[in-house]
Amino acid sequence: PCPCGSGKKYNKCHGSED
Repeated sequence: PCPCGSGKKYNKCHGSED
């Protein structure tokens, strides 16, 4: 999952859709 919030909503923060 994204470390910044909801993976789908913040997938760009880490470059993954997890």
